[in-house]
Parts: sequence; C-alpha cells; structure tokens
Amino acid sequence: MKKAPETITLALSGGGGRGAYQLGVWRALEEIGYWSRVQAIAGTSIGAINGALMLCQPREAVEALWASITPGRVFQNLPDSRKSLKGSDWLRLGQESLRGGIDITPLYQIIQENLDEAKIRQGERSFGLTAYNRSQRRGVNYSLADIPPGLLGDYILASASFPVFKPYDIQGERYLDGGLFDVLPIQLALDLAPTADLILAVDITASAHWIPRYRQLQRTLGNRLIILHPSRTLPSPARFGEQIFRQQWELGYRDTLVLWENVFSSGRGYDN
Repeated sequence: MKKAPETITLALSGGGGRGAYQLGVWRALEEIGYWSRVQAIAGTSIGAINGALMLCQPREAVEALWASITPGRVFQNLPDSRKSLKGSDWLRLGQESLRGGIDITPLYQIIQENLDEAKIRQGERSFGLTAYNRSQRRGVNYSLADIPPGLLGDYILASASFPVFKPYDIQGERYLDGGLFDVLPIQLALDLAPTADLILAVDITASAHWIPRYRQLQRTLGNRLIILHPSRTLPSPARFGEQIFRQQWELGYRDTLVLWENVFSSGRGYDN
C-alpha cells in the first residue's frame, strides 16, 4: 500500500466519445475526497474539453451535457434526434472529410456555450492543453498563461480538431488535434504541477501500451505516475448517446475506486 497523495495532477487523454469514462473518474475522486487535492489538469482533444469543463461547471451539469450528446449535436446537417449514425451518414461524413474536413460546428457551439473562461483563469487549479500547429508543423503545449485572454475556447477546440474534421484557425494559423503531438499529456501535467505527489494519467486510447515515450515516463517517474486504463474495451470514439455515456461513465467510476482501494487503501479506509 502506497502513501495516499496529498497533491495530484491529472493528464486526460484524447479519445472522442470515450471521454465519458473520464467523467466517471471525476465522480470517484469527488466521492472519496481526493478531488480537492487536484492541483492541475492537462488535456488533449476530448481530454482538454473535459478538463476545462471540470474547472468551470458542476459535475452533474457536465454529466447531463454528455448524456444529451447525439450525432446530430456533433455533426452539422444531422437532426438533433439522430441517436446513431446510419450507413448513409458515414458515407456523407467520409465525403466531407475528403472535401476539406467534416463540419462539427454544433459541437463547437455547445462547448463555447458551456465554457466559463473567466472562472477557469481565476481558479486555483492550473490548466493546460496540447494542440498541433499545422501552419508551423509542430505540436505545442499551452498553459493558461500562453493563451491570450478570450481565446481559451478556441484553443480547446483546436486541440479537439481531429484530422478528418475541418482544421481550426486561430489568428491566421491552422491547428489540428493535439493527439497528433501528445495524446496523453503526462509531461504537461507534470510541468503544470511539478511538486505534485501523484500524476494520474487517464488513458482511454491505450496509447501508454505502445508509444515508447510513455513507457519511458513510467520508468523515470516511478511511483509518482499511475496510468489508469479502462478495465474493459470502450465503444467506438464516434458513438454517442445516453446509454453509451452511462456505460463508460460507470466503468470510469468503478475502475477508479478499484485503483484507489488496491493502491492506497485497506478496505474503504481512505487516507483523507
């Protein structure tokens, strides 16, 4: 049994609709009394979206938002009531991806409507994200200090611009998904909170299993780094809907409780 961490920094990976799992982790950390120990959140793609919402909205509100997401609330020109993608939808989206990128304006609007940049900037926790600057052909880590006031939402959306989506433009430069650079931003999480006792990396892509730099970080950081992997295979990142959300959310919640009990606790005697 390890000593329970006094301070934590989170790294939230990319992974599209699988990001519902990360909300289950959030709920578990709140329930066992450790959310207050989180000093910083670093996110890539959906991890950047979730991380920002975690810092400015109540958990229940974010869960309700996720549960309401359907393909029609993600992709342009689909009805909001569409609960799953049909064959004709996939064909049209494939054609869009070849003609400059899929239009996900509805998702962008949802994020902008629910983001409170002022609250995030005024909060005690640090926040950062990754994005790939296609104009400069390089990946970049951004802390809040690196992002001009009023543009946090734009950089979050840039981080989530998956390569088949339309690139996201900010002040004349074009950006793509941060997963092209660092899908699991462990180093950024550490940079945001260098003295944190624990770096908790939530990996919904299994990237830590096959990308060498994450294995190297595990060797370098030792017990300071824990990478949480889903205990079961998650659905496709392109699947949305309340049932899909609940399944992944519940799994993230239970996996986190099991992790904490196995690593830091005896029974339910959490060291708070």
